Amino acid sequence: MITQYSVQSFDTAQIIEDLQLDIATAHQWLTSPRGFNTIRCSIHSHEQDFFYAHRTLNCSLQNTEFGRLWNTLDRPGEAQIQIIDSTRCYRSHCDIDNRWHFTLAGDEAFLVDIENQHLWPTRVDGRLYYLNTTSHHSAVNFSINPRIQLVIRQCLRKNELRDPVSVWLHHPSKDTAHKNASRYLWDKLVQSWLNIHIKMIRALS
Repeated sequence: MITQYSVQSFDTAQIIEDLQLDIATAHQWLTSPRGFNTIRCSIHSHEQDFFYAHRTLNCSLQNTEFGRLWNTLDRPGEAQIQIIDSTRCYRSHCDIDNRWHFTLAGDEAFLVDIENQHLWPTRVDGRLYYLNTTSHHSAVNFSINPRIQLVIRQCLRKNELRDPVSVWLHHPSKDTAHKNASRYLWDKLVQSWLNIHIKMIRALS
């Protein structure tokens, strides 16, 4: 599920400085009662075609340590800062696009391969990791400190569909408090299949 993306290592402290992040005040980013937040970065172009359009890095970051990291990526998309509070985790899910993960702060935190029952440590080690999001997974933080990661989506490749068929799916949910039941079932039953077959179509074309 997770592999080291390249043999290169990067200066974590310098990347934090390049992105102008104040890690010391990271607890202020935790505004969600769920205990985790995603923060959009103003470091590249923001395209209308969210899943397919390549992003262009801001000129001010081109000749920086972060720029060096960015230039190793194949089809980089939307970049985010993701933070998980102490003793919190994500609901089991999968995603349509793969991701690169780079840990900025944290200890005793893990990405969780649920299908294979395996914990992958997310250390501040200056390494960039590639996450195949096909498998159902989560992230958990056992530490007393927040875990902070830079996460960059990999753009999907465009496919030309032959004889496409429109499909409408509806799942009535009684979960009026959090409204997460439908998303959970979608990920469990449909999203992983879509992820696999979008890549398979591309490989066969």
